[in-house]
Amino acid sequence: MKEFGDGRIQPSAAAASRGNARPTVLYIGGAHRSGTTLLGRMLGEVEGLIFVGELDRWRFNIAEGRLCGCRQPLEACEFWAEVGRCSFGEWHRPEVRARLQGTKTLKRRQLSGALLGYPGKKTQRIADGHASLLEPVVQAIHNVSGGKVIVDTSKTPMVLAALGRLPQVDVKLVHIVRDPRGVAYSRGKKRLLEPGVFHWRISPQRASLHWSFDNLAFDAMRARGTVGDRLRYEDLVVDPQAEMERLLPALGFNAGGLDFIKGSEVTLGLSHSLSGNPMRFNEGPIQLRLDDEWRGKLEALRRLEVTALTWPLLRRYGYVQPTPNRPA
Repeated sequence: MKEFGDGRIQPSAAAASRGNARPTVLYIGGAHRSGTTLLGRMLGEVEGLIFVGELDRWRFNIAEGRLCGCRQPLEACEFWAEVGRCSFGEWHRPEVRARLQGTKTLKRRQLSGALLGYPGKKTQRIADGHASLLEPVVQAIHNVSGGKVIVDTSKTPMVLAALGRLPQVDVKLVHIVRDPRGVAYSRGKKRLLEPGVFHWRISPQRASLHWSFDNLAFDAMRARGTVGDRLRYEDLVVDPQAEMERLLPALGFNAGGLDFIKGSEVTLGLSHSLSGNPMRFNEGPIQLRLDDEWRGKLEALRRLEVTALTWPLLRRYGYVQPTPNRPA
């Protein structure tokens, strides 16, 4: 494929030879502030994979004039402009804008019913509406990228549920977990995502409940047949080479071509990504380090609250053992 930013994008010969090959979405799920953007960016450096960030956010990003990972507004980014032409004709068409703004998002309480086998008509209707928006965009990204596997870091189990309703899309899950006390501490801080856009704080109690629900939902989806694997943020940062070499074959991908990893340093190229951690804008060598600031700065009472609220999954994921084991 032509490099994005070098004239109009044309599908590569390899993409044309694949004909109507089904798109594959490699979905990275996990609680907010669990390292999904880091993992997505690393996977996006692997041959045959393309990192697009939080695919669920594309309709809001278009409407709000947000930036692509290449630092251009989405409508000015050649990659996303071509995706828009291939999916809906043009992003700025009034009927497209109306459809994007009128589609509701599946909520946690609705997904919980679906996972228990009681989806209800309203939940099915919302999920179908969401899926109908995602399908043409997924197909367009597949075509524009030359048939690459799409790495989506939308995080939430609700989006994975919607993607799972698309019969023409293959979906695989990477479930990344992080110590909930680190998540709660991080979500208690206001963070600048891009100029003028902030990720607001939430309480440790609310962060704990979100962490528990989302991780339980991903466990349930894997138990019900979603193909995937799980890893921990802490393991990824401490030994990125080993984790990528373990993860890729487990997902059916070749673990070669990891020369962008040198010890604890990863070298990242340009990304065309939506939303997420500001590191989606970074290019060049990045030194990975374990973000465990919470150990010294999370108040003792707050730490106790988070530990109590998340205790069953803390044990399940190995966060209360002296020498944590990698979760199955």
